Amino acid sequence: MSKPIPMAWLALPAFGLALIMAVTVGGSPTSGSPVLAQAVVAGTVHTPLPTSSPTLDVTQSGPAVILPPPATQVPAATPFPTPTPTPRPQPVVARPCGAGAANLIDVDLSTQELVAEAGGQVVLSTPITSGMPGLRTPTGCFSIYRKLTNTVFTSPWPPGSQYYYSPMQVAYAMEFLGGGFFLHTDPNEPDSAFGPGSEDGPDASHGCVHVPLDVMTQLFPWTPYGTVVYIHY
Repeated sequence: MSKPIPMAWLALPAFGLALIMAVTVGGSPTSGSPVLAQAVVAGTVHTPLPTSSPTLDVTQSGPAVILPPPATQVPAATPFPTPTPTPRPQPVVARPCGAGAANLIDVDLSTQELVAEAGGQVVLSTPITSGMPGLRTPTGCFSIYRKLTNTVFTSPWPPGSQYYYSPMQVAYAMEFLGGGFFLHTDPNEPDSAFGPGSEDGPDASHGCVHVPLDVMTQLFPWTPYGTVVYIHY
C-alpha cells in the first residue's frame, strides 16, 4: 500500500521550485552572477549575438599617412646643340686653260709667285718678279714654244729711254709670247728683289717673268715644249 504524498509537498510554492532549479544549475539567486542573469531566463539558454566587427580596410596596413601632393614635373630644358664652325672654303682659281695638262706653270701676279704642277700636284713654287709700271706682264693663257740657254738679251729701247737696259747674259730663258716675253733668269737681280711688291721696285722686269737661278735650273729641264703657262692676278 503506497504511502500517500503529503499535501505540503503538493502545495510547494512556485518560489521553492525556482530555488531548487537555481541550486541545480550551480548558482545562487543571490550570487548576482551576470552570466546567469543573461544565460538563464525561465530555463531557456540564449546564444549572445556576436558583436559586429568593423569592416577591415585592406588598403591600409598601418596608421593613415597623409602624403603631400605630387610635385609638378618641369621638363628639363633641351640644350641647344653647340654649333660646329664650318671652315670657309678657300678660293679656287678658275683656270680657263690647262685642264688635264700634264705640266702647268701658274703665275700669280698678285702674290708674285710661280707654281709648277704635274698632274694637278705641285712640283715647285717660288717668288718671282714681273713687269714694272707701264710695262706690266701680260695675262692670259700661253704656252712655251722656245727655250734658250746662255743667251744675250739686248734692249729694244734706245739709250736714253727710261726703259733702256744694257746687254745681259741670261743662263735660262723660255719664251711664252711673241715680242720677247720670257720666263728667264736675270744676273743683275738680287735674291731680295723677288716676291710681293717687287713689281714696283727698281729691279722689276720689262714685261717678262724673272725666276731665281736656283729654281730655274730645275724648272727649265722639267718644262717641255707646249707646257701651258697661265698668268693672272
